[in-house]
Parts: sequence; structure tokens; C-alpha cells
Amino acid sequence: MTLNHSQTADTPDAEESHRTKGLLRLTMACNERCLFCNVPVEDYERPTPPPEEIALDLDAFVESGEKTLVISGGEPTLLRRRLLALITQARSRGIPLVELQTNAIL
Repeated sequence: MTLNHSQTADTPDAEESHRTKGLLRLTMACNERCLFCNVPVEDYERPTPPPEEIALDLDAFVESGEKTLVISGGEPTLLRRRLLALITQARSRGIPLVELQTNAIL
């Protein structure tokens, strides 16, 4: 296996794993109001699921065997502690790749 600058021997090649991504939305709340947004918070009766629901979503993701967890929203960095805990849990449960979709404002 040839490694590029962002890989280690324990991390699969992104090209090998892109077909096995799973999306987990931490919150639909956002600190921006982009006109092009396809997930406006107003469309969600409950913008932020409780931690127990996120835990169940993570369980389902782990059981699916997918390799790349994509954490999105809304804006997941609004819930910094939850976000860091979710990433820590995912990595400790063997998820090799965790991606974050963010507007990068925070």
C-alpha cells in the first residue's frame, strides 16, 4: 500500500472507502442562513436530537460496517462538546475515517 501525506498504515485509502460512507446529522441548527441551503432548520420540528438518539444512530452506523462516518448538520460545531464526544466514540469503536461537514465559521 502506498501512503500519501495524510495517511497512515492503519487508515484506509479515501478512494477505497468513499463508497461506504454514512451520514449522521448532529443538529440541524446553524449559525448561518445561506439562501442555497438544502437543510434549513425551519424544516425540522426538533432541530437537535437528544444524545440518546445520536448514540443509537452511531450504534446503527457501527453495525452497518461502513468505514467513513460523515458528521453534518446544520452546523455540528455549534455543539462542540457533543461533536468531540461523538468523534471520540466513533474512533474508539473502530471507525477508521470521520469527516466533518462544516461552514467553518466557528
